[in-house]
Amino acid sequence: MKKERNSSVELLRLIAMLMIVAHHYVTMNPLIRHLDMEPISGRLFVFEGIYALGKIGLVIFFLISAWYLCEERNPTIRKGLKRSWILEREVLFYSLGFMLLFVVFRPDLISKKTIVYSFIPTTSGLVWWYVTAYVLFLCLSPYITVGLRAIGKKAHGALCMFMLVVWGAVSGMLPFDMFQLIGQSFIDFLYLYVLMTFYRWYLDDWSRKTAWALVGAGVVLIMGSIVVLQFLGSALHIDALRIHSHYLSSKCVMVPVIMIGFGLLLLAERRFFVNKVINYLAGTTFGIYLIHSYPPVRELLWHQWFVAERDYRMPHAVLRAAVSILIVFVGCMVVDCMRKALFSVTVDRNRGGWFDRVARFVDSRTWVRRLRAVVADEPAAAAGDIGSAALLNQADQPIPPTDVSVSRDA
Repeated sequence: MKKERNSSVELLRLIAMLMIVAHHYVTMNPLIRHLDMEPISGRLFVFEGIYALGKIGLVIFFLISAWYLCEERNPTIRKGLKRSWILEREVLFYSLGFMLLFVVFRPDLISKKTIVYSFIPTTSGLVWWYVTAYVLFLCLSPYITVGLRAIGKKAHGALCMFMLVVWGAVSGMLPFDMFQLIGQSFIDFLYLYVLMTFYRWYLDDWSRKTAWALVGAGVVLIMGSIVVLQFLGSALHIDALRIHSHYLSSKCVMVPVIMIGFGLLLLAERRFFVNKVINYLAGTTFGIYLIHSYPPVRELLWHQWFVAERDYRMPHAVLRAAVSILIVFVGCMVVDCMRKALFSVTVDRNRGGWFDRVARFVDSRTWVRRLRAVVADEPAAAAGDIGSAALLNQADQPIPPTDVSVSRDA
């Protein structure tokens, strides 16, 4: 029997996307260039709070997928590729559709570079970074899942502890680019996936009280750091403190961000109910992201129609911000509902059918069968060869020392 989606989790998915739209309202506006240096006021802290919502929403959005993906019984690369293809149909629909619309009606807002990348939005990584990172993760996740299950609880737990120290404590708590881990790529998703799988497979019993404690602690750390660094920087006249006041919420690897996102997911997962309207609307969240983040649309929304810098300096700035965010969110949702209706009578009538036909054709090729036989059926190397002293010594020195005499002769 097909299990109904948990509408509590789907509602959280909608809230996460609303957080991301709110974050973009601030960060994709000219206001972001000097927001931290505005005079201290309640308005400033509200907008700093809106800024902090973005990475929390991103973590929630990814963790919801990881929560169910890691429980798949038989993960394979074919399943990962099929999911990527189904995702790609929607990506190409919006990238090519918007490209044509802007070329015809607003050519002043679209560059030649964007036109070219609109044909290869996922592989380029320059139209929607999240799409590129997530597709790479989907392709790698079957191997990661199998590997994490194979190493067992003890090794998996040790890996989590190491990653929490490197990503969480060092790179994720200090306002510097430590270990060169700060960025937006699928590496962040691998980190989150390792943590999520350990909880799902070996714990999965934290109470609602623990979940609320995680959320509360994360909120206190983020908002507390903003307030303290803003006031301290203002009192000491140190602009750098104010500029870095929101660093604890600037990346999805930050510990407070993960605490809030994971805690909210636990709370949503603990309460099960089914609402068809919520489940249907939750299916538009990815489309909302694609629509409002397409570069020319971004320029139109945040630099012409809904300008945070203008709203910030007008009466009722917080109300204006809330209305602007909701208009963009609901407007994009309506557009994607129309896209869903179109897909339901076209490509979704046989969801993934084209991919299955291509996969069967490729599998039937003789050269594919021969390659599979060589790679999969060839006996593995003997254990004695793998553990030889020569190989271990070579592993200790992966980069051979430079031969000075050779370098001089060259």
